[in-house]
Amino acid sequence: MQSAIENELVASCHAVARGGLGVHMSLLVMAGGLGLDLDLSKLPMDENRGPLLNETALFSESAGRFIVTIAPGNKQIFEKLFKGMAVACIGTVTDDHNHLKVVGLKNESLIDLPMQELETAFNKPFGEMI
Repeated sequence: MQSAIENELVASCHAVARGGLGVHMSLLVMAGGLGLDLDLSKLPMDENRGPLLNETALFSESAGRFIVTIAPGNKQIFEKLFKGMAVACIGTVTDDHNHLKVVGLKNESLIDLPMQELETAFNKPFGEMI
């Protein structure tokens, strides 16, 4: 990753931490002013682990993962740099301002939310849950 950043292949890089991919993709939409279209079926998967659920794909908190955006012209160079590693293009940044769309592992629509709804959910207190 350091080499990709030093060679200016990376437009943005964000670690996946608490809350998993779904939470951090939402944060990117809220912070970036652009939309994201994602396809979970394109996630790299360990075939020895059995079938993956959408919920696991979206909210797994496994360590060492990054969400990276790159310009389309850098895609081949980036992929060559990471050859042999668990790297995949799972979506695109869109001009659909502040909108997150996610297609599930079986090509079903899971999420189609504008940024305003993401912000409302993110800032809503847990209420009586705590």
